[in-house]
Amino acid sequence: MQVEFHDGGYCTHREKMAISTGRFCKAVFPSIFVHFHHEKHGHILYDTGYSQKFYEETKNFPNNLYAKITPVFIKEKDTAVYKLKQQGINPEDVKFIIISHFHADHIAALKDFPNARFIYFSHGFSKFDGLGKYKRLVNGYLLGLIPEGFKERTIAVEKRPTTLSVSKSLNEIFSVQYDIFGDGSLLAIELPGHARGQLGLYFTQGNKEFFLIADSCWLTQAYEENIRPAIFSYLLTDSAKLYNQTLEKIHRVHKADNKIIIVPSHCGQKYLDLVATPCCTKNLNGVYT
Repeated sequence: MQVEFHDGGYCTHREKMAISTGRFCKAVFPSIFVHFHHEKHGHILYDTGYSQKFYEETKNFPNNLYAKITPVFIKEKDTAVYKLKQQGINPEDVKFIIISHFHADHIAALKDFPNARFIYFSHGFSKFDGLGKYKRLVNGYLLGLIPEGFKERTIAVEKRPTTLSVSKSLNEIFSVQYDIFGDGSLLAIELPGHARGQLGLYFTQGNKEFFLIADSCWLTQAYEENIRPAIFSYLLTDSAKLYNQTLEKIHRVHKADNKIIIVPSHCGQKYLDLVATPCCTKNLNGVYT
């Protein structure tokens, strides 16, 4: 299985919002998505990053408040569909999109991939689908980013078989892991707190192990030292209690097995380490020069 890390634009915010010990300066938070080429199942994405559709959905009140609180920067050349086309991969070639959760920076390009089936924890979408317009906005959801016929293209992760990874430490801390394709290549792990039904992903490439943790925290330093975000950030989480529990579990994984490469979706340092052609290299969160 071939694996590539990309960025799909970025937003800006105070670094201190992401980690209580962070700087008060405005920092860049890249939106990382991952492209897998599976021998049997073809092209697969984990999240999509931003797209121009984010701007369309936030032109008018009340959704424009979302864009004002977290200003977004995305050019056509930064989008997932453009980057895949540069490799000769058409939007129709993407067969599956694994959705970590339903915030705009993770799903803004879903509509660009007409043949993709969507893999996620169904209770994560149930919350999103059941909220009114204003509550949806407060929770960071934009209904217009969801493609037509979305539910008919769903694969519920919780209905997939369970298994264990090659990491003893990970298995002890996250004992329930879902085998998405039934071959051990991509294992889904629920990481509640930041968003209902948040989906982490474990996989191996060569002799390396990766654990994608979405927005369980935003900086590498946070899980390494178990540092919580600013108190105000908890207002935007599904559950502060579960957020702290999940962060503590990831911290334990790191302490027990530091060979596992743990990747938050917006960490500036991991972004520089993993993304071959980053769209932004200045003012990144978690990068101190």
